[in-house]
Amino acid sequence: YATEFGRELRAQGAQGIAFRYFQKIVSAPVRDLLIPFETQLNFFAVMAEKQVSVTMPAHGEIRVFSPVYKEFFSALVHVARNIVDHAAEDAELRAAQEKTAALNVWVDVAYGPFKHTMILTIADDGAGIDDKKLREKLGPAAASESDEAVLQHIFDPRVSTRDTVSDESGRGIGLNAVKAVVEKLGGSVHVDSAQGKGTALT
Repeated sequence: YATEFGRELRAQGAQGIAFRYFQKIVSAPVRDLLIPFETQLNFFAVMAEKQVSVTMPAHGEIRVFSPVYKEFFSALVHVARNIVDHAAEDAELRAAQEKTAALNVWVDVAYGPFKHTMILTIADDGAGIDDKKLREKLGPAAASESDEAVLQHIFDPRVSTRDTVSDESGRGIGLNAVKAVVEKLGGSVHVDSAQGKGTALT
């Protein structure tokens, strides 16, 4: 009923009122919707006996219509698992690189142009993506592609830089599932990474 009332407001030309109605009544703060991601990230870290420090958005004014984004926020479990499995380095290695003992993960969210889109960024200061290994996994097809283009293949089905496959990771399914959900919503996904410095998923 709440959604129908919002549509009715728009149909009667009350665009500004309809927007404020959805913002205050129907929508939910993205910060709240990210709580399961933070919980899963910490859980996977404990299970893997790794240290993770998470910085979540401090502000709560970015809001979305949560039923529309339910599948998207659920898919972030794959991102959480990838961060722990691929980014989190041993404490000794982090110390040698003058990093904190715990992997740092930052989550930021903002509105896109005209508040019609949401931009979510999840970044870490971990191992980064081994682009040479990724290029080897892709084979001759990626020989002529730039390093930037090669990185984006991390979202392709059955692509992983892991040499071994476990029940949890290494099958190249997780990030492909995230990309599928994002594109289903009409969005896009992009990765930036530097080996030894970290990765940012937007």
